[in-house]
Amino acid sequence: ADYLEVWHKVASSPRRPELTALLVNCYAKLKDVAKLDGLHAFAEIDAAVAVQTLSEAGYGDHALQLAAAREEHLAYARLAVRSCRAEADADVLFQHLKQVQSKRDQADFLFKHGKRLVADFPEHATELLMRIFSDDDDAAALDEPPQAFVHLFVDRPKHLRVFLEYLKVTEVWSRNAAELSATLLELVLDEWRACAEDATLTDDDPLFSGAASRGATTYRDRLRLKADDCMRVLEDGGYDPRTALVLVESRNFQRGRLYLFENALRDVLPPALVDAVLVDAYGKVGKVDQMLRVARRSPDSTLLWQDLVTLAVRAVPPPGDDAFFDRCDDLQ
Repeated sequence: ADYLEVWHKVASSPRRPELTALLVNCYAKLKDVAKLDGLHAFAEIDAAVAVQTLSEAGYGDHALQLAAAREEHLAYARLAVRSCRAEADADVLFQHLKQVQSKRDQADFLFKHGKRLVADFPEHATELLMRIFSDDDDAAALDEPPQAFVHLFVDRPKHLRVFLEYLKVTEVWSRNAAELSATLLELVLDEWRACAEDATLTDDDPLFSGAASRGATTYRDRLRLKADDCMRVLEDGGYDPRTALVLVESRNFQRGRLYLFENALRDVLPPALVDAVLVDAYGKVGKVDQMLRVARRSPDSTLLWQDLVTLAVRAVPPPGDDAFFDRCDDLQ
């Protein structure tokens, strides 16, 4: 150990990580705690190697102290994550992670440990992911796109939405719009369906977070806001219309279904099929004027007009509804 100390302190000696590991192992075998305590002041050693060696030798606390003292932030995070249980521990862990210079290293760390960190400390983990995917050259050079981290939020959909909403104003979104838009649409549709299926939800439910500040004071108002959120995502576009159709159909979100057939699917599906679906949808709710508007796009489609007349007849209201006869005049 004495020889290795002298060798490290000789200015002309090249740095050799294996000798640093050997020196630290000597201290550990000798149980020379005083020497281990003084490693942080030993400027000549390879700090990263010393931290790893201390950890492998069972001196975890010394490894953490050395990593913190020598600003080996990634090494500190890799050690601290094992025992990170309290909020105070998370504060220190993520403070070190934020100081890691390479976004790629940060991303790799979260890819490995992120599921537990997102589950236990969602605010910290979401903020770090937002930092990683902020607009700069480092974000563009990352090995994994943001959608590769979506699975980390399996238990935290609310924080996933925060992450995705943030990405919408970055260039990262434009490079991955189809996948990210579909994920965001699925999230807001699930929120809408959860509200639609449970009228007993209270104002304190996380699903209604921020609803009061947006003027929603009743259950119907809050449900309307959730539907508006879904429509906003649909109107922003960027997704594959066929994927979006599967999502809205599986959640029975009829407002979104009509929007897709009216605006996004005419260039994807046969126009005759699109018009037939629209006439049927409007017919089920008695909107003869909308049925006519759609049918007039295909004046030579005999089958479409037959369907329109059949559906219009089914929409006959009780006697005395003069508005119905006005619609019949339009049909003629």
